[in-house]
Amino acid sequence: MTVLTPGERSLGGEGVPAVSGDVGWLPGETVVVEPGDNVWDLSAERLDRADGETVTPTNAEIADHMHLVIDTNTFPSGNPSLIFPGDTINFPAIGSPPLAPPTAPPPLLPQPATDLPTPPTTEAHPPPPAPPDVPTHTEAPTIVIETGTTVPPRHPADTPPDTEQTAPAVTDHDTSPDRSLVTLAGVTGTVALASGLTTALVRQRRRRRALGTGRPSRLSTRQAEVETAIVAASDVPFTRWAGQELAALARQLTPTAIKGAPLAVELEPGIGIEILWDQPCHTAPIPWEATDGGWSWRVHYDPDEPTPLAEWPSPIPALVTVGTRGHRQLLVDLEAVATLAVSGPTADVEAWIRAVVLELGAGDDLADASVLTVGSGVDGVEHLERVAYVHPDEAVGLLTARAHEVTNLLDEHESLFHRRLGENPVLGLSTDVVVCGDLDLETQAQIAARVMPRHGAAVILTADIEHAGARLVLDGYGSAVLHGIGTDPILITPVGVPRETAAEIAVLLDHEHDPSADQPLTDEVVTELVPESEQGPTDVALASTSEPSAPLVQNSLLDSAGSDNGDDEWCQPEPALLVRILGRPAVPDRPEIQGLKLRLLVYLACQNGRTVSRSRILDAVWGGEARERKTFSNKLSDLRNTLGTSPSGSPLLSTATDAGVRLDPSVMTDLTVFIALAARARDAASNEAIELLSDALTLVHGEPFDDGGYEWADATQDNVQTHDHILNAARELYRLACDAADLATARFALVRGLKAVPGHEDLYRLRMQLEHRAANTAAIHATFNELTHQLNVLECEPSTETVNLYRQLVGRRS
Repeated sequence: MTVLTPGERSLGGEGVPAVSGDVGWLPGETVVVEPGDNVWDLSAERLDRADGETVTPTNAEIADHMHLVIDTNTFPSGNPSLIFPGDTINFPAIGSPPLAPPTAPPPLLPQPATDLPTPPTTEAHPPPPAPPDVPTHTEAPTIVIETGTTVPPRHPADTPPDTEQTAPAVTDHDTSPDRSLVTLAGVTGTVALASGLTTALVRQRRRRRALGTGRPSRLSTRQAEVETAIVAASDVPFTRWAGQELAALARQLTPTAIKGAPLAVELEPGIGIEILWDQPCHTAPIPWEATDGGWSWRVHYDPDEPTPLAEWPSPIPALVTVGTRGHRQLLVDLEAVATLAVSGPTADVEAWIRAVVLELGAGDDLADASVLTVGSGVDGVEHLERVAYVHPDEAVGLLTARAHEVTNLLDEHESLFHRRLGENPVLGLSTDVVVCGDLDLETQAQIAARVMPRHGAAVILTADIEHAGARLVLDGYGSAVLHGIGTDPILITPVGVPRETAAEIAVLLDHEHDPSADQPLTDEVVTELVPESEQGPTDVALASTSEPSAPLVQNSLLDSAGSDNGDDEWCQPEPALLVRILGRPAVPDRPEIQGLKLRLLVYLACQNGRTVSRSRILDAVWGGEARERKTFSNKLSDLRNTLGTSPSGSPLLSTATDAGVRLDPSVMTDLTVFIALAARARDAASNEAIELLSDALTLVHGEPFDDGGYEWADATQDNVQTHDHILNAARELYRLACDAADLATARFALVRGLKAVPGHEDLYRLRMQLEHRAANTAAIHATFNELTHQLNVLECEPSTETVNLYRQLVGRRS
């Protein structure tokens, strides 16, 4: 599906002559759509031509003109987001016509090839009648499609017909920023929230794959844009690094070595993090640096380092974003202040609370909290497992019990934060956060009285209560003042998620769309099914490793893989450099390629030789942040030097141009090789097919893209297809091996398939049937035990079909 986002540019064709005259005037015309075109870019282009080179249209102006174009056209697909090469779009006139007919400009001399990008192929027609007045949209949409300088304005009149031009290379002196393709109100710019939502979407899809339900019904254009914006705004490698860096710091500290405790943390994506303490802490362990007289500690982020595994929970479990200060995002430890009172216009307060609850409910890298909403509740968070609605009396009871529990845990420790320090911290000490909605002051005061600082609970109040631990006052004009964090008030730009955005996020997270009709089993029933003596570790044979618009697996790739199947024609692909994506991404022959450089290479390799724009790379690899072109160019240059040249002597990675970047097709992913082997096996004799499928499944080392920073792949239907390719190959090899009475190969097929999709019930049922065929009852028990463990990680349980099969195979009665 083509999403309404800026795309790459065609490099050939004739341009439409620009019309000279008064600046701000451009007659109407009909444009023929080319590959990569979309309504936004074409609208921006016309405004550029109308205003001249010295004026750049704003996003609001582009949006207004785009809506006018949409309202005055009928699109063949019925959806302006879906335009195809050959479609025609009538663009209305811009501005007022000049008083006198414009005179024809003198012929222009050809310009140097490096001055201007190549124009698209368009057809000029007589201008249509001026359209009737169409009301403009006064409300900014939730999703704002942004175009930056990634595709500069094209001036077709400057390029004579039939003149070939090369798109200019990006130079080190170009400091104009590249921008994200799409933004989402309330989410873009809050890296912790966006990363948490992205992680939640990944968890949901892993659960669906395990249950064999795949992706829910096809997303609408709007929902796809929301998801694209969330992934583009996220930076999972950075937030995971920040969370694990804080956890590593907690293990380095001891309760006796430090008396202070954190009040807040500031994140600067791509740069590092800074802890703000409640008292001076002068000595910071390496790699941290004490600054401001010990009131803060800093550590820098190296994006070229590998993304750490999420092994340790957060030592500051109630850490949540309250707003931004310049380029920094301010996160407050709610547990440290115990009570935070937020006041201001009702809509702004609700939007702020919505953002906080979404972040705490979805994320687990920087926080580890359970959220209880009381009063009116919080809309849009219905499908987050960590968020629950309770009655005020129940909230009081839960907080009272929590206070007693924490008091018994503290012993001689000063606070729960200090209880989490040391080499062997007490884990699982999460925080309960109660969010008061539309409650009277007396009830809110009763709830607030049940908590105290750093004792495992916090309360967010919706009134300006003077004695609260911290106070956030929203002014209703995009600013807020935070009191209680340090000695001076802090001026911030508060976070806030609009109601509409929250509703669209809820649709994406809605696990109620799961078509599985089986009722989950209780933990007690699952435990009862497996004998206690057989619930130990599973045998080694069962071990399993636990640009969105650019298709990851193309039909052309599948066709080419399956078309040359003649015995004398087909040969296995031999990449000049293999990029692993069927597992934790890596380059086996170049292990030094790590971190951001690896993420960039993987994204380009998945384009299968296509040119991809800088904006799409930014959204996929850089978390959608604006970057200077010099920064982008330097990273590409570094990767280009690392990769070197092909056997023919040409660089494996092209020089960046305004059209984008291209990786030589000889740099292949293991998925490309996998598809070729599987396609060949479909037409081969059974013995050869077994060998080919075995070779293909040997390439599978784990879940595809199993690392932070590759969510752009998991958020698309294409990654579902990647898993389907692996599952189909595993099932086919299992069938062929069973027909050949080769149980070892059949077992290998299932184990490899389960590496890609841990917890997949269908493969586990086949495995239990295989072990029953081998009369290995112990292995049946071990298989079922492994399945329950994998599903428990995904917070789901075996279906009734699986349990009934297990009972049947081991001879147990229901």
